Amino acid sequence: MKHVALDIEAKVAYRNNDVNEKRMAPELLDSVQAKLSKASKQIKEVADIPKIKGMPMFMSNTTSHDNDFQESIEDLDAIWEDIKNMIHVFYCPDCDKFISTRYYDNVEKKIRCGCGKLKYEWKN
Repeated sequence: MKHVALDIEAKVAYRNNDVNEKRMAPELLDSVQAKLSKASKQIKEVADIPKIKGMPMFMSNTTSHDNDFQESIEDLDAIWEDIKNMIHVFYCPDCDKFISTRYYDNVEKKIRCGCGKLKYEWKN
């Protein structure tokens, strides 16, 4: 998510020294979600960041209480699959690049990857 936040110019609070490199996933996901809310409803819907953020909380809350739910490795596999799918919203395997404002297309008003195969509507 650090690459995504950087490449779409998502704003995160300044942190001293190494603390910038130790950001927690929810902080980065929140900043990316905020940027997408302003710049691209299309990516916001496809990435479904709230779902990604909610899964670990659901698992930890559910498994910490006395109930019939029994977590399994398949549950973690499903979460990992959703995370990979979200990353592929931002990452192009053809050119090995994330979508980025550096590749913004002024004519089409779209943000894209390096080769242009992955592109989404984008408001500057």
